[in-house]
Amino acid sequence: MQIGMVAKRIGLSVDAIRFYERNALLPRAPRTQGGFRQYAENDVDTLAFIRRVQGLGFKLSEIRGLLSLRGTRLQPCAPVRRRLREKLADVQQKLTDLQKLEDELRLALRQLRQRIAQARCSLPNPERKKSTKAGESKVKVEVLYVAECPSHPAAVRLVKDALAAEGVAAEIHEVLVRDEEMASELRFTG
Repeated sequence: MQIGMVAKRIGLSVDAIRFYERNALLPRAPRTQGGFRQYAENDVDTLAFIRRVQGLGFKLSEIRGLLSLRGTRLQPCAPVRRRLREKLADVQQKLTDLQKLEDELRLALRQLRQRIAQARCSLPNPERKKSTKAGESKVKVEVLYVAECPSHPAAVRLVKDALAAEGVAAEIHEVLVRDEEMASELRFTG
């Protein structure tokens, strides 16, 4: 069987098969008089085995060791079992590490969503406005917010309390930012 047919049958590229030959995972195939590689059925089985165990995460050096055990018809169970257990332990450790990474990423996303929500909700926009009484000034404050903002009412109370604590007379207007166009007009970046 020629290399192209073997490649299709196993689901490997021709280059991958040549790579396995160069790295002594697969014996060099004899060539026809025309110079084409000629593979036997046991070569196809070996390539299928290599593909399978590489898909399980075995390194080339580990695959080479498994192939040497596989080739000794005695199939010594203890060394194969030991290597499989070692690989299983590696996979379990990787899964544990990936789970920790997933948890950390989920936490970072949750914190980011909270910060974005807090930044979007209430941004005071103070403008000084003279009142009709001489010498007295009043502050006009627009509190911009997006719909369903959970911290909006608390933010408005905080602005009122802070201004009152400073003795500033304030007129507070709450402005619902309905869409992107309105946000752009008001220079609302939240």
